[in-house]
Amino acid sequence: MSVRHTSFRWCMVIGACALLGVAVYYLIEYIGLKIAVTNAGLTVDYQNMIRAMWIGYCAQAALLGLLFVVAALRPHWISRPLIVICGLVPLAEAVFGFSYTGSYWLMMLLAFAAVFVLIGAVLWPNRPEAPLTAAPGVTSGTVPPP
Repeated sequence: MSVRHTSFRWCMVIGACALLGVAVYYLIEYIGLKIAVTNAGLTVDYQNMIRAMWIGYCAQAALLGLLFVVAALRPHWISRPLIVICGLVPLAEAVFGFSYTGSYWLMMLLAFAAVFVLIGAVLWPNRPEAPLTAAPGVTSGTVPPP
């Protein structure tokens, strides 16, 4: 395996681990969110919306992490443009998180994951091309048989 291919795999795995860490963190913090939302005096509809968005965000980070693990193990199952788009999602979340929340280290972890995934997309391995050979006994259509 080449250095480029190994570097690609490590970048994808590091990005996946960072996103899975974010998902686990948000899953653990769901308990605190539930208490805070219940005590905030919001209507039940708003409470349920906030809880659903929180769990959705957690699931999104987990699914992106799993996608990046699959990309590291089987890069030809997934296209490079899909990985680039999915790598930009945590970067956008980090930018909005820096703008609106006070969770500095968690947003740095999201940006860290995005950078490694985008570096992995640059190092994306090329599919080895199999040489085209004719089957035995088959001749070219332009050259008459001997």
